[in-house]
Amino acid sequence: MLGPIFTRELVTLPRRAGHYGSRMAFLGLLGILGITTWQATIGFDRDATLGETAGFGLLLFQIIVFMQLLLTLFFAALSAASAVAQEKDRRTFLLLLITDMNDYEIVLGKLLGALLPILTHVLVAAPLLAMLLLLGGIDPEQVLQAVLVLVATAIAAGSLGGLVALWRDRTFQALALSVIFLVLYVCLTQAVGVVGPLASGYSTAIDWPQVQAWLDPFIAM
Repeated sequence: MLGPIFTRELVTLPRRAGHYGSRMAFLGLLGILGITTWQATIGFDRDATLGETAGFGLLLFQIIVFMQLLLTLFFAALSAASAVAQEKDRRTFLLLLITDMNDYEIVLGKLLGALLPILTHVLVAAPLLAMLLLLGGIDPEQVLQAVLVLVATAIAAGSLGGLVALWRDRTFQALALSVIFLVLYVCLTQAVGVVGPLASGYSTAIDWPQVQAWLDPFIAM
């Protein structure tokens, strides 16, 4: 349904060098992060109480999801932008346009194909986030919502990167503009919470924090 471009990426991704190693390294870094956080907050010289364990579970959950969100936001945009820019550099993008593939097969194929490694890391970290439920401090709904925010952020940022890459011909321009637009977008959504109530005269007709939560992935998280 998504076309041959996405099928090719789906088939060749597990065959790439370092595919499984990168996932193992990612989980290893998360494990090191958890051990470091435990040492910094509670330590190994005494037994933690139930309250301290629950607090640690919430703290580690917040650290992991916000770190993932920051990495996902920028790497998704850069990955999608580079996937399109490389086709232009190799002079093969025009060949894709004259094939029998539909427009959505080309666009979604390049976008989702570029996001496959990133979405894989998001799904790999999901069981680790679920294991934090054993410590307390969070509930399953928070884990599910965090994964949904990460996936939605990856798709939105990747769409932006792909759009910029289709607009610009140079790879460096596409990557640089993607990062600039992301930073500007985050700054603008942060300003909505301040400018919105002032512009509406502090009216309660519009729930500006809710609007900001729908627009800003960090507020949503």
